[in-house]
Amino acid sequence: MKPINLAGLELEHPVMIGAGTCKTISDLKQALRTPASAVVIGSITADSRTGNGGDVYHDGGYFSLNSLGLPNPGMEYWRYQLRYYIENVEGSNPERKPLLVSVVGFTPEEYGLLAKTMLEQKARAIELNFGCPNIWGTEGQKPIPSFRRDMVRAILEAVSQAVADDTCIGVKLSPFSDPDQLKEIARTIADYVGLVQFVTTTNTFPNAYAVHPDGRPCISFSGSSGLAGLSGKAMKAVGLGQLQQLRSILPAPIQLVGVGGISSGQDVLDYLRAGATAVQVVTDYLNRGKASIDAILTELVELTEQSQPQASA
Repeated sequence: MKPINLAGLELEHPVMIGAGTCKTISDLKQALRTPASAVVIGSITADSRTGNGGDVYHDGGYFSLNSLGLPNPGMEYWRYQLRYYIENVEGSNPERKPLLVSVVGFTPEEYGLLAKTMLEQKARAIELNFGCPNIWGTEGQKPIPSFRRDMVRAILEAVSQAVADDTCIGVKLSPFSDPDQLKEIARTIADYVGLVQFVTTTNTFPNAYAVHPDGRPCISFSGSSGLAGLSGKAMKAVGLGQLQQLRSILPAPIQLVGVGGISSGQDVLDYLRAGATAVQVVTDYLNRGKASIDAILTELVELTEQSQPQASA
């Protein structure tokens, strides 16, 4: 496979490990032992979060549900750990996998602060997470920025004021069932084409629900009503559809990263053919660890070699 260029990042191949998998430096070290071309840390928030308690993850085979609630050690943990790792460990790693950081703010200004802080610690790119559906408070579910044009614009404006012009910024979106809403959000992002260099699609599908044979909700914690984000193999067709629509709307300089249901080399190839520059693996990596990335890349190499024309004798 040929190396690829994602928003100025030179990647050995298109298979990355996506956000939601690396919450601590221990998680990061495990991810870097895989042959993934890059790793996305986070998502991280300004303050540390314990996340939702109770039954917050369910593996349903062809799908999974999660309502983790963004558990992470927070910005100050990564302010130290990321700089320390890059200066003292990454330099001895000949592969030099790019480290991206996914951030979630609860105000536009927090997104700007998080992006600026992580870039100062030498993160290679920032992925603004606009799509986590699993934040619950006393008044119910928190708004999801992906579905609010005013919030998307306010966040991008705040980030544009906080970071340098040559910064590598991406946006991770939720899946849209309304094509007009997808166009509206995509066109808002396109207004920031000089800032946003890639869009990652898609985050989990919000507010899915499943029950055990005895009728108990598979996801259960105070205030959730059993609702959770849907991911896994069931999301592949949704992810491909989102990617194809976004590719037809967004200007060419904004690249696309595909996410959703990727567990094989064929899945990767399908995303690339639909217009993705790279992909991120999340659920399959969480379930299988390093074996996931090994298997995906092995099959992808085989499929790529089969598709190349044979030299004539």
